[in-house]
Amino acid sequence: MWTSIIGHGRQIDQLCKAISSGRLPNAYLFAGPRGVGKRRAADELAASLVCSSPDAASSGACGTCLACRKAASRTHPDLFLVLPEAQDPGWKPPEGKEKKPSEVIKVEQVRALQSALQFHPLEAKAKLAIIDDADRMNASTANSLLKILEEPPPLTHFALVSTMPNSLLPTIRSRSARLDFGPLSDGEIAAKIASEKGVAREEALRIARLSGGSLGTALAIDPEFLSDTIGRFLTLCRKASTADVLATAEGWSHRAPGEIRLTFDLLASFYRDCLRIAAAGGEVSAAHPEAFEMAPRIGAARASRALSDIDSARRSFDTTANKQLMFENLLFSLTS
Repeated sequence: MWTSIIGHGRQIDQLCKAISSGRLPNAYLFAGPRGVGKRRAADELAASLVCSSPDAASSGACGTCLACRKAASRTHPDLFLVLPEAQDPGWKPPEGKEKKPSEVIKVEQVRALQSALQFHPLEAKAKLAIIDDADRMNASTANSLLKILEEPPPLTHFALVSTMPNSLLPTIRSRSARLDFGPLSDGEIAAKIASEKGVAREEALRIARLSGGSLGTALAIDPEFLSDTIGRFLTLCRKASTADVLATAEGWSHRAPGEIRLTFDLLASFYRDCLRIAAAGGEVSAAHPEAFEMAPRIGAARASRALSDIDSARRSFDTTANKQLMFENLLFSLTS
């Protein structure tokens, strides 16, 4: 149902009008940052096309009929999905072979799609193929898809989803109706995070402001991890003993690589807040409310140095063997 999508009212309205008028373009290009709802919109478009009891007002999917349930479980015979193997949770290597999933969309995948699309719709009035991460096509794959778009099978539509639409072939872009999906507002993301994760509004807003308008990024942030990281760091900033710094550095050094990178992101976001507050005199929006208290004491020059130190630690992360020493040097520099 379209109501399950957060934001993007103009884009949804345009899709609903195209469906209800029977003038759906042969191909759409859903463009925008990762995690803002492009793929969700493509999935809802697919469900709307096959739904047997669409909403009369919007032509949107009912969400409950057999066709909608098949669409949700990706078993509807008139809906197709192409994406890199590395993005497919159901991908398995060929039996008896050790193989890493591909990061690109292979030409064989598009050729298989072309073969499947030659048949008339089996259950719905039309077919739809979603090409997710479409910018992951190499030249051969893109040219293979272009041939389909130039002479599409009857009753067939396409939805290309891309974070880097300008990297697609100009001839593919010219044959697709483009819909741009921008970042979501902090308020929209915070409301979803508060509901989904059961956190306080202030913490949900912190996560929203760290997400850069991406709901996917926001949902991937663990509130406990965020609270623990910022809480420990602020404690060190206010009153740091050598023992506290060493203990924190040791604890952080045992984090998973993804968590260490997020730690750098959180520290950098705190100092960026301090820098903005120092420059604008407090009349700014900040991810970390605590920065309003700390910014006058830290000052713009020290905040700039801190960002440089964090960047240096981030760059050394993949090459240094001693993660604990890396964090010790960074935290002593930030809290001295």
